Amino acid sequence: MLKVHHINVGHGDTTFIELPDGQTMLIDCNYTDSAEEDILEYLDRHITKTDDEKKVLDYLVITHPDEDHLCGIKDLSEKFKIGKIWESGFRFEDGNDRPHYDDFLSLVKKIGSVKLRASRTPYEVGGATFYCFSSSKYAEDENNDVHYDCLVLRMVYGDASVLFAGDSNHKCWKNKVVKYYAERELADGTTLDNLLTSDYLHASHHGSRSFFMEKKDDEPYLEGIKAIDPSVVIVSALSMDESEDRGGKDQDWPPHEDAMSIYEEHADEILLTCDGNIIYEISDDGGFERTLSENVTKRSGRKKGKLIASVSFTPPKPYYDANK
Repeated sequence: MLKVHHINVGHGDTTFIELPDGQTMLIDCNYTDSAEEDILEYLDRHITKTDDEKKVLDYLVITHPDEDHLCGIKDLSEKFKIGKIWESGFRFEDGNDRPHYDDFLSLVKKIGSVKLRASRTPYEVGGATFYCFSSSKYAEDENNDVHYDCLVLRMVYGDASVLFAGDSNHKCWKNKVVKYYAERELADGTTLDNLLTSDYLHASHHGSRSFFMEKKDDEPYLEGIKAIDPSVVIVSALSMDESEDRGGKDQDWPPHEDAMSIYEEHADEILLTCDGNIIYEISDDGGFERTLSENVTKRSGRKKGKLIASVSFTPPKPYYDANK
């Protein structure tokens, strides 16, 4: 059994994974006083492995070093023993004030890190299989953009698969991910399989349109979402009202309605963490069972097909108001 916890941390990402062999993994960290869920307490309830009287988090994965993906990393490392760090290898060149980024660099200096390389060769960890489709360790391109060089990971267990997009943007998907990891034919006539197809997708950049386009009125890039072909899309984000309160309408914080509409067209349903945690249990044969907090926001998609799993829960108020 493998369990994936998408934790409600506001505008940011934190995903906790209980691997089949008992090891644990945290993909990104957004520990703030304003979040509904205290992730340190949450992890403490679910992590049982101890070493020298300190609970052990076997893997800490930082998809990219933006503050909302590594906020509170110092507190995390003080409470738990971190086994290994996986990261993209991206480093900022400017001197802007990024306190949590500095804490991340200090932790890497202390315990080291594995800078993942994009490849069709998987990593076997904890009884699950992980693929890396994007990182900064990419020989053909020196873009030096934190979202272009963001980790893109796919986790496979049994017949089930989950794709974690981090904050990867459409340029990353067009120039790197789809180009090399969707189905393609080589010069010798050999056809490589599409490695991107996934049962569910942890949406890029909190439901931002940057996964599809540069600016609001641009023609969207759809080859990425077509290659993934998800049944369920998980969006880790604030609600629309909270986003507007945080940055104002001029800041245009995600989730973006145009992006959400595209997800609706390519998936059975979209679930949002703004009102609660979303937990998936994946059995050895790839079956899904899930638990939603009572008022998790749910949007139905238009894709024809059968949902991987269905649950009953109290329907929330509509997430978007079309007349707003």
